[in-house]
Amino acid sequence: MKVKICGITQLADARLCDQLGADYIGLNFVRRSPRFISFEKAKTIISELTYSRAVGVFVETDLREALEIARALQLAAIQVYYPVTQQIEDVEIIQAVPVHSEDSLSLMDNSSADYFLLDACKSGMFGGMGLAFDWSLLPGDKRKLFLAGGITSDNIEQALAQNTYGIDICSGVEKTPGIKDPEKLKTIFEKIRV
Repeated sequence: MKVKICGITQLADARLCDQLGADYIGLNFVRRSPRFISFEKAKTIISELTYSRAVGVFVETDLREALEIARALQLAAIQVYYPVTQQIEDVEIIQAVPVHSEDSLSLMDNSSADYFLLDACKSGMFGGMGLAFDWSLLPGDKRKLFLAGGITSDNIEQALAQNTYGIDICSGVEKTPGIKDPEKLKTIFEKIRV
């Protein structure tokens, strides 16, 4: 199972995630987020990665601009909060889907995204809230799904048992928004890599 640690803002945190074996690190380009990262800081962090692949998180940025940033930084993927209907060859697309009921999953219909990130939703918020949704709402086919929302070392075993393509962890390994806790990271990776 792939592991994405999202909301990276510090080089030391990125290095630790890379050493621990995170498949992806999420870099948040949403200006109003406490986990916002500038282009230049993201560039520095990406240059230091040896294993992890960088994903850019975009909420209000249109696809054209998000792809420009992705290509300039050589991001492996972009995470967006709207359906993508065109095929993109050089950058993987992860469409975030806020889940509040089974009807939420219809947002995946007719999308050409490579993967879908299913997360809890709260009005006006986009991820990193430490909330989990009802995982019984997960569809049967989980091959293209990242599970996100409220994943911590206390429920990581249950999250892994959902057998999605990947898991996305953010606030569950933080001291404060955007600053990771090294001990929480080490503990959760110990449980993931058992």
